[in-house]
Amino acid sequence: MLRPYQQRMMNEMVTRPRLALFADMGTGKTLTTLKALEKIKGKTLLIAPIRVCETVWEQEAAKWGVKLTFSLVRGHVDARVQALKKKSDVYLINPDLIAWLFTADVLPQFDNLVIDESSLFKNPSTKRFKILKKNLKRFDRRYILTGTPSPNSLMDLWSQIGILDNGQRLGTGFSRFKDTYFESDYMGFKWTIRKGSKEKIEQLLADIVLRLDAKDYLDLPEMTENDIVVQLSSKELKQYRQFAKDMVTNFGDTELTALSAVTLHGKLSQLANGMVYDEEGVIHFFHRKKLETLQELVEEIDNPVIIVYKYNHEKDEILKLFPEAVLFNQGDTNQHVKDWNQGKIKQLLLHPASGGHGINLQEGGNHIIWFSPIPSLEQYLQTNKRVHRSGQTKPVFIHRLMAEHTIDEQTSENLKAKDANQEHFLNSMKKIISELRRS
Repeated sequence: MLRPYQQRMMNEMVTRPRLALFADMGTGKTLTTLKALEKIKGKTLLIAPIRVCETVWEQEAAKWGVKLTFSLVRGHVDARVQALKKKSDVYLINPDLIAWLFTADVLPQFDNLVIDESSLFKNPSTKRFKILKKNLKRFDRRYILTGTPSPNSLMDLWSQIGILDNGQRLGTGFSRFKDTYFESDYMGFKWTIRKGSKEKIEQLLADIVLRLDAKDYLDLPEMTENDIVVQLSSKELKQYRQFAKDMVTNFGDTELTALSAVTLHGKLSQLANGMVYDEEGVIHFFHRKKLETLQELVEEIDNPVIIVYKYNHEKDEILKLFPEAVLFNQGDTNQHVKDWNQGKIKQLLLHPASGGHGINLQEGGNHIIWFSPIPSLEQYLQTNKRVHRSGQTKPVFIHRLMAEHTIDEQTSENLKAKDANQEHFLNSMKKIISELRRS
């Protein structure tokens, strides 16, 4: 059942009460963890994204004959209470219910904690992390799983590793961690890692991290990222640049204003995509270049495609182009996955926040089109891995529509830099862990 590397991974989990499993998507984290829990025994609290809670863990256990029982803690309060009262081996809950969970009167006595996609806890200022941190003593064993541990920077590691060791390796305070290993600009906005700090962090984590690189274990088809340049007219670029400078522009009698840098970023992204909404929620068309390019690309591919959108008003316009397209996460999502993988869907519209975890789409097609780049590396990688994973038999193509000379280019470059930094960290961890084992 388990491949040799998964067997080794399971043995590590069984013998070590604290472990960060930084394993690429598709390497079998779920099955390996299930088999480990089967041997460890005890009650397990498993925290994961909603879709993963609902569809992945129990289905995988049934598929592979894992003898564990599950209780899904979801729904209204009475349903959650009944789920906690149910005698089970594994209690599944999503991060948004953490605050409620630890105030519930019927909280079971847990032995193990498993966090699937621990990058959901990368921000130490969130309520979910603060409450979980206060309750870590409830768990004898703690495991975190993710393929994207540092999607923004190595700062993302502090809270995740802290869940395992209570600050033993990276310190008990986030501010001190930042000041020790990073330095900021004079305004305190931009933080960069100090010279030599990356290596220090990697050495500190080597004994609690297990790194699995999909390239070492899986024979995946090639994945090609294809940037498609969309050119705006000189008039459109002039108005775009003027808005970027003045933070105000007009559409007829309507004035569009950006009141902050954050708002400006969002409005510039919308303008690059061709449509923007004002303070009243009214949509104004700036150009149709991306929509026209999207239509041409879908016709050229002439195969099932996944179209990833960022804003709801973009989704509405894309649906006008492709009336028979299926909007994922509206209706029976399990049926959507099944229909896609059976070739019944020609265009599947997906938002990266709802389609990045817990779904397998590798059997229905091999083309993904991003209507615009997004800033989240985690969502970008996770969404692409819905198609580029074990079971995919064709080369995978990731098409990205890029409005030339707009914020699209900056967002894409930032994403590439984040990816390079995370990849460098993960490769370094793999090398350090390998050297430790040899010694």
